[in-house]
Amino acid sequence: MMPPVLPLELKFEISDFKIEDFAQQYFRKRKDLFRRRIPPEKILEHGKTVLNHSLLNLNDELNFDAVDMYKGILAYMGDWKPFVLFGNNTEKDLDVAISLLKFAVHNPQLRDELFMQLIKQTTKNPNDKSEEKGWELFCMALEIFLLPSANFEVAVETHFAKAMDPQGTRIAQFAKYCLERFHILLKKPRAPKLPNATVLSQARDYAFRKSVFRSTIQQMLEYQKETHPELTIPLVLRNLIQSIINLGGVFQTGIFRIAAQSKEISLYQKLLDESQGELTPDILKITDPHVPACVLKVWLSEIRDPLIPPQFYQELTENNTNWPKIEQLLHLFPPENRSSLIYLLNFLQMLSTEEERNKMDISNLAIVISPSVCRCPSSDTFVVMKQTRDECELLLTLLQHT
Repeated sequence: MMPPVLPLELKFEISDFKIEDFAQQYFRKRKDLFRRRIPPEKILEHGKTVLNHSLLNLNDELNFDAVDMYKGILAYMGDWKPFVLFGNNTEKDLDVAISLLKFAVHNPQLRDELFMQLIKQTTKNPNDKSEEKGWELFCMALEIFLLPSANFEVAVETHFAKAMDPQGTRIAQFAKYCLERFHILLKKPRAPKLPNATVLSQARDYAFRKSVFRSTIQQMLEYQKETHPELTIPLVLRNLIQSIINLGGVFQTGIFRIAAQSKEISLYQKLLDESQGELTPDILKITDPHVPACVLKVWLSEIRDPLIPPQFYQELTENNTNWPKIEQLLHLFPPENRSSLIYLLNFLQMLSTEEERNKMDISNLAIVISPSVCRCPSSDTFVVMKQTRDECELLLTLLQHT
């Protein structure tokens, strides 16, 4: 098996990254017992004792919170006894993770500190079990869309990339997953969501299982080859759409626009992922059509490559009302992408025929679905926002002509 090859631009970023310059700019200066300055590379190495100060230059109030945050990381990794963290009882490791990440969601000014502390605890950690727990926290943070600020992106990216060597270890697998997830989120940042036990317990396993929410369409077809060889689209896509239809979602006011309960969405996604897209008895107990509708949007957003392949994105959005050109480009899509997109479009067209009851005409459907189907390749927020209208026009044209 060939080792993963880093993109050339990432190799340059890593080679250009100097921890000394970075630490000089952002880190609190630290000294040892003999008042000697501690080198920055030593600051970012695993430790089992509690920090007296934050790693970064923070004010006094944030400094106290940063120290508690570090205690939480130590507790989750098994290097510190469980305790009351940010007012919450943390006897179980997931309780620690929930309290820790919830605090980071509510306090964006501490997110860089969180990532630096995790880098510290997953660098030269002599205990494999402890280090794996640290990588679990990275996976969980990325799962709820937590990201460092732009100034710290290269530091985090460099840590992930370097941890992929040597190949074949569990740490390398964690790092590979985190780097891929990190790049996806950088391209399309989202508002962080509050953690819950269901989401976090899933997140720590994603690096090691065949997820129908994190794979490519080609990989999903490979997963289902033995059980559903006749299907030319992912089973999970077919079953999500079928669930919406079976539960009367076609006639439900505001389908795809109204959000379901977040816990039900998380549970449905977890069960569907564990079953590799099959509708199990536990899934069938959920009777609100808004739940599979929301999960379908999650699936479209989370699959590794979007339904509209990135290499066609620019030409399609530039010709978003030119149906002959769009049709020509559609025929160049990989067959599985084209089949999946057409299957989705046919379902949305069916929904629009009941617009008097569900209040979702093709314009409304294009608005709510286009962000999940199209992924702007730029990481510039201004460019992404500017492209939103073009993406919506593209989906509207597809719905009118496909």
